[in-house]
Amino acid sequence: GRSFSPRGFMSVQDYASGLAFILDDAQVEKDHVKFVLPYVLHHRAKFTDDYRNACANDSRKDCETLHLAKKAISEADQHYTLGITPMKNLIGKLQRRELSQEEIQHLNPEEYDHPLIKDFIQKLQGPKPFYEHR
Repeated sequence: GRSFSPRGFMSVQDYASGLAFILDDAQVEKDHVKFVLPYVLHHRAKFTDDYRNACANDSRKDCETLHLAKKAISEADQHYTLGITPMKNLIGKLQRRELSQEEIQHLNPEEYDHPLIKDFIQKLQGPKPFYEHR
């Protein structure tokens, strides 16, 4: 079967460390991991027919599974960045006490993709009258 064993993840760590060393980087960064991850995992991943079909017309220079792995990792990174960055910015502003009470009241919990952040914003904003929608 196609499974993601600890050996695969150890390989990612080893290859990313090697890449960082070759590039004379002080430590392994996310970009090192993103670069080597598709090469380690593409032959193990089983992509759905829907995903294969959605990418069927892509221009590519790699074999299909490597192309799909690169694309999936890039998409996951984009989703992570789009979801995490607003939360990190909000937390940083709160830690530095850079948000006024008025700004806090205008925060929209639904703009954040994490249930704890949504709940935290609602707690910061305090109770709302029953006739206001959240």
